[in-house]
Amino acid sequence: MKDDRPIAGEDESREWRLALGVVLAAVAVRFVLAGLVPLLPDETYYWEWSRRPAASYFDHPPAIAAVIAFGTALFGDTRIGVRFGAILLSLVGSLAAVALARRLGGGRAALIAAVALAVMPMAAAGLLLATPDAPLLAAFAVGTWALVRAVEKEPGTLAEIGWWCATGLALGAALLSKYTAVLLPAGAALGLLLDPRLRRRLMTPGPWIGLGLGLAAFSPVIMWNAKLGWPSFAFQLDHG
Repeated sequence: MKDDRPIAGEDESREWRLALGVVLAAVAVRFVLAGLVPLLPDETYYWEWSRRPAASYFDHPPAIAAVIAFGTALFGDTRIGVRFGAILLSLVGSLAAVALARRLGGGRAALIAAVALAVMPMAAAGLLLATPDAPLLAAFAVGTWALVRAVEKEPGTLAEIGWWCATGLALGAALLSKYTAVLLPAGAALGLLLDPRLRRRLMTPGPWIGLGLGLAAFSPVIMWNAKLGWPSFAFQLDHG
């Protein structure tokens, strides 16, 4: 008798397509709502930053100001203009997150991750708004995906170093978004130290090259704070 049950590969492919569909549908809903929901006070605050480019600002690093400036350059001083870059980055972050879930757990994991990102309040509502969380999610998700790719490669190879470089650049983008991005290198360092299989990678150049690239990208924020007496760092440490 012929077995009509779908093979595992077909199930995985179908679940991956569904995951992508959920991500795209969520982004489409955010675009619609972006033109309907009035701007919140925080968004107008960051919008004002975008009109005054700087290496950093009192509350946060400069990524959100650049993101808003990009959107308003395309769509003018409108709700869509202010939020366009953030919503675009929500697509990048969501795709990276579901791709990571698929790599670690298959199509079912990717689908669960896509649905979670679509309905989780902090993501469903937060990724609609032009706040530092949008570029942070995108950079953090891409960085984590690149980190997984790096530790999959043989230590010391060009491929591994390349993925560590990608991780470092994503780390730099995350640090330029929000200071909580320090959790990415902290988590990676903890994993490398605690797992004997990964610990030897600390003796290879890849992780250190990646860290150097991330810090180099973040250096304008450090210099801005140093010049003005560390106002942004002090505020967030006290606020936190």
